[in-house]
Amino acid sequence: MKQIDIQQEPFNTTDAILAYCLHMAGVEWQNPHEAAKVFYSIDILNKFTNGSGEPFYRGWELERAVEHAHKHGKRGHVEYVFKRTERLPLLVKVFHDQVEYLRKAEGVAHEVVQELIAQRDKLAADVFSVRLCCIMLKLRAEFMDIWRHQVPVVIIPNPGLVRRRELPEGGHIIETPGFRAISLNASKETREHLGL
Repeated sequence: MKQIDIQQEPFNTTDAILAYCLHMAGVEWQNPHEAAKVFYSIDILNKFTNGSGEPFYRGWELERAVEHAHKHGKRGHVEYVFKRTERLPLLVKVFHDQVEYLRKAEGVAHEVVQELIAQRDKLAADVFSVRLCCIMLKLRAEFMDIWRHQVPVVIIPNPGLVRRRELPEGGHIIETPGFRAISLNASKETREHLGL
C-alpha cells in the first residue's frame, strides 16, 4: 500500500479571507492555473431560487444546471488550494490569532492598524501581510455596514426658505428651497408640523 506524504498533500480552505491573506503573504497555489475548486451539488443548486422561492434549477439536467449557475455568477462550494509550505502552519495560526484579537479588541479600527504598523520592523514580512490583510478584510465588512446603525434621513421636496432646526428628541430638520430633510426618528408632532 502506498503511503501518502502529508507534506505533499495540498492545504484546502473554504475561508475566503484566510485564503486571501495566505495568497498576499506569498503562499503558492497548489496549481497556479486552478487556485480554487468550485463544487456544485443538487443541494447547492436547490438553494438558488426564483422570485417565488422555488428552486430555479428544478427539472434541469445536472451538468447544464451547473454550467448555467457558474456562468451566471451563482457561487457553489469554493475551496482554495495551496501548497503546504514550511511556514503555512505559522501563517494559519497568525490569521486565527488576529481574528480572535479583533473579536475581543476594544477601541477603533485605525488604532489597530497603527499598532500593527508600529510593530512592522519586528515581524516577518509574511506574518505582517497576513495580519494586515486580516484586519483590512475583517473590518471592511463592519465599515461597509456602518450605515445600518445610523438614523435614516428622509428627503422631501420643499419650495420654502433654507432653515435648520434641532429637535428635542435629538434629530434635526433642514429645509432648503429644493428639499426638506427630516430624521426618521422625528416625533409625531414634528411630522404633523411638516405636513407628513
